[in-house]
Amino acid sequence: QSADMGVLCLTCRTLGRQLVLKKGLIIVASTLLLLLMLAAYSFMQYSVALQVASQSVPIYIEEDPSEIPIIVKRKLDVPKTSNDTTEQEVPFRKVKVNTPQPVEGDALQEKDHGVYLELSGNEEECVFSSTAPEAKPNVNVLDLLDSLSFDNRDGGVWKQGYDITYDTASFVKEPLQVFVAPHSHNDPGWIKTFQDYYNQQTRHIINNVVDALAEDEKRRFIWAEISFFELWWSEQPKNRRDLAKKLIDSGQLEIVTGGWVMNDEANTHYFAMVDQLMEGHQWLHDNVGVKPISGWAIDPFGYTPTMAYLLQRMGFHNMLIQRVHYALKKHFSQQKQLEYIWRQNWDHSTSTDMLCHMMPFYSYDVPHTCGPDPKICCQFDFKRIPGSRVSCPWRIPAQHITGSNVQERATAILDQYRKKAQLYRTNVLLVPLGDDFRYDMSSETHDQYNNYQRIFTYFDSHPELHVKAQFGTLKDYFTALRKATGVSGKAHPTGFPVLEGDFFTYADRDVDYWSGYYTSRPFYKNLDRILEDRLRAAEIIYSLAVAQSVVLPVGLEQELTRARRNLGLFQHHDGITGTAKNHVVVDYGNRLLDAVNGADHVMAAAAQALLLGDSQSESTASSLIFDVDETRAQHDSLPEKTIISLSQDVKKTVYLYNSLAHMRQELIILLVNSPSASVYDADGNPISCQVNPIVTSAGGITASKYELVFIAKMAPLSLTKYDIAGEANQFTTIASLECSGDPPSSSIFKTSTISSRSPFTLSTDQLEATFDGSNGLLRSMKRLHSDDSVIQTKIDFTVYSSPSSGAYLFLPAGLAQSVVEKSTSYCVTKGSLLHRVQVTMAMINHVVQLSNSPGVDGQSLYISNIIDVRRENNKELVMKLSTSINNDDSVYYTDLNGFQTIRRKTLDKLTTQGNFYPMPSYMFLQDTTSRVTLLSGQPLGVSSRERGVMEVVLDRRLSRDDNRGLGHGVTDNKMTLSSFRLLAEHRSAADSNPTREVSYPSLMAHHTSSILVLPVHHFIMKIISPSATTMAASYTGLKGRLPCDVHMLNLRSVFTSGRREAALLLHRKGFDCGFSTRPLTCHLTNGQVPVQQIFTSPPTSSERTSLTMMFPVEDSTDHIEPMEITTNRLSWS
Repeated sequence: QSADMGVLCLTCRTLGRQLVLKKGLIIVASTLLLLLMLAAYSFMQYSVALQVASQSVPIYIEEDPSEIPIIVKRKLDVPKTSNDTTEQEVPFRKVKVNTPQPVEGDALQEKDHGVYLELSGNEEECVFSSTAPEAKPNVNVLDLLDSLSFDNRDGGVWKQGYDITYDTASFVKEPLQVFVAPHSHNDPGWIKTFQDYYNQQTRHIINNVVDALAEDEKRRFIWAEISFFELWWSEQPKNRRDLAKKLIDSGQLEIVTGGWVMNDEANTHYFAMVDQLMEGHQWLHDNVGVKPISGWAIDPFGYTPTMAYLLQRMGFHNMLIQRVHYALKKHFSQQKQLEYIWRQNWDHSTSTDMLCHMMPFYSYDVPHTCGPDPKICCQFDFKRIPGSRVSCPWRIPAQHITGSNVQERATAILDQYRKKAQLYRTNVLLVPLGDDFRYDMSSETHDQYNNYQRIFTYFDSHPELHVKAQFGTLKDYFTALRKATGVSGKAHPTGFPVLEGDFFTYADRDVDYWSGYYTSRPFYKNLDRILEDRLRAAEIIYSLAVAQSVVLPVGLEQELTRARRNLGLFQHHDGITGTAKNHVVVDYGNRLLDAVNGADHVMAAAAQALLLGDSQSESTASSLIFDVDETRAQHDSLPEKTIISLSQDVKKTVYLYNSLAHMRQELIILLVNSPSASVYDADGNPISCQVNPIVTSAGGITASKYELVFIAKMAPLSLTKYDIAGEANQFTTIASLECSGDPPSSSIFKTSTISSRSPFTLSTDQLEATFDGSNGLLRSMKRLHSDDSVIQTKIDFTVYSSPSSGAYLFLPAGLAQSVVEKSTSYCVTKGSLLHRVQVTMAMINHVVQLSNSPGVDGQSLYISNIIDVRRENNKELVMKLSTSINNDDSVYYTDLNGFQTIRRKTLDKLTTQGNFYPMPSYMFLQDTTSRVTLLSGQPLGVSSRERGVMEVVLDRRLSRDDNRGLGHGVTDNKMTLSSFRLLAEHRSAADSNPTREVSYPSLMAHHTSSILVLPVHHFIMKIISPSATTMAASYTGLKGRLPCDVHMLNLRSVFTSGRREAALLLHRKGFDCGFSTRPLTCHLTNGQVPVQQIFTSPPTSSERTSLTMMFPVEDSTDHIEPMEITTNRLSWS
């Protein structure tokens, strides 16, 4: 309808200009035409109503009388001439649309391209976020932390616990059932590289285990890391593969979790978590035919409920965790809550419930798994028999079990089993038996199995002990646990507590909080997010090309597989955490760079194929026409943008790739070699552009490159052409430059000195920001068109002195001190499309940027810091934002894995380091009327220890080892980029409960995060060839766009099916309806997404599956509930 209205308006204006009549006649004619236009519009609405009423699927529009006075502006998409700046608007009545199921294509059509989305708290779309879940959990982790004393009393042999007693008679009626689970924890990189670990240890471990299991069917083993298992499998002959598969099929060898790695849970983004799990699960499906059902996470340094949700939606039945704050473990042990049902805090039903087992003691090694006394348990680690390389630190060695000592030895370990059983609700007990890289020697493998079997046999021969012990897997244990509680299958045991929350920040002893690794090696944390974006973008455009049946170069599947696996490897809990040895970090870095380059190549090749279409041949496919816009010389260098060489004779062509399934209107920045430049759209129309100087850190202007800035409009999942000419036109503007000191001289740019040190203000059509005139740092901001209130957003930079910190631990010595000097050098770039303030300090090159864009990027401030702490020692650099937000009770919110939001509260009884938390993607402060959200392009550690204040740790350089196994500090720092967006929002109505348990980002925050971490990709045409002349001006993979709250997480090709298949992953995000959505022009459909209708190359079939496609899902609808991630297996015939 809006498109038809646009045609009528354009006709009206065109005819009006053609009338060469007197002024009065023009007015009369225009009035008649306007009346005619309105009558036609009314008739169209009536016709649409009739058409809708006739559809087989009922769709009806009902006006709510109470909402009729609400006026929303509908912008007419009328083309403008160069001298016509009029913005036409017409009011329309706000209506509710009840859509049980969309008519074909309705959820995607561009009918509402010019409508500003508006929300009301009473809308059906907002019920989810505005209503608290009815089912309340028994345990809320934050409330529990608030109530604990953290007195850390000496518990005796169980130092962090208490003395455990038991009544022997309690085992008469219900005998103790013990499952000893042999395992080996294999880090895919830590002290050694992934390949070195495999060559020197892991290959032998798997060989030893397979041989040992084949010798005795009573033996069991569990294995987690598929990255290692795939490497071992690739070396084995068929008979060894068949033997391993037989052991897995029989249940002797259980694959647990089945991810490529045992991923970190603090810094990881849910895209990469899902991807590495899918890589492992798909490999297992294709090669072994097994589907894991139990999660095993013994070494990540804290735990997120996101992992519980993902595993549940992947079809898992159970999970196990270990590294939880010792005070929480003690409390859960006392309350018999170590096994619980983990529920998401946003779950309005019980569909996300996951049975979780928490190990109770200090570590997952043998001394801390059989019972509370490590001195006793260590004696049952049969690798520590005298003569071995390891021994018991309590100086009582392990000894072989013989006929002469079996009674005493069995009695000793049974006492530990019985004591440990007192911490749980049943007499079914799990006892892990392993440690890092165990069973690498054949002698240890046989010693463990043989000695324990002698103990088990003794128990069997003495029924008066009322114990049955055996080797077991996680599946064996959880099956017995459910049986003991009267349930079976995937059902949850009755009477177990329900828990919500996360387990950050982890402390293993005293005040040793593991909050340092939230920031350690931030260079590679940033590179991780860059790779995630490149891989996702490559996956999507490659799958679209495959669906289109265009000719592609050979080898792209291998490049994508390698990129997936390199990204997956880095999600390991010693990879993205920044806690590996220096040479291992280099190995990770080279793998990440290789994956980035591979993904770039796939993107460029697929883009070329889609644009050439049927003109693409095998010969043209082998010769790439495009250069990517950004490259890295090596893994530890900052990216460098490609400089486009311009000439007056030939225009240079750039294609912009929007990997989002939503429209984008966004500022684009290219580098060119000349300030004489202009930009043209695909139709040859000139568009406004701005040329900026590039200011160096020394305060000069580069003479060989310039920024060219323009605003691009891009359809969802599209390639859009723009041409760059080597001469300026009337649409080209030159920015000005003002500096606090002597300005650099320039014959091109107007430069001047900032004479006053008073605060100054920069503004666009959407934003206004005020800066401190003495140092150039941000002081306040406000969004226009929503509220005139100014929100203080004062930026400062501080440093913690940390002589005791290490890669894992954050142990500051006192308060942070400001490093901003009273008078700091800065420069201000001003232009029609972009303003920028660039501040140069000792360790920081700090930039704040305002975009005069009508799109999402115009609603927030872009902040970037290039950090260099290589000359510092034992320092931790912090960006501090002091806002005017009056957040009560020291409550603030951070994200978990970019997937969901969790409430945080600063606890004064904890140390500084205990009040820092991971920020994978965002944090926000809010009060009754306002919210400030900091969106991050990389994971970092954050806190809010003062009212209205955010602290973000940017980098840390530390000379000491913190005694957690790494063996050195963190001194391999790089020049590191960190990027953010700062969004200030005012509520449409006051919030009476701004410290609520469950909170959500606004829709604007979600879209702002997307443009930050999923940027537009630029392909620069590097050659002019005959094939280039047949290249299309644009391509789009969608018929329209997805709803505002639905994000295309991935479109991931399936390579081993022998068919053209892909996994479509969609995430419907929960959002707070209390904030303005201007300028979003997308729509909401109450979760309806017609999967088979959204693509320009529609799939011939679509099947809803579990997240990693292991199991079918009995759901044939196109509906997605809020917060849910769905996977559909798409096939093209």
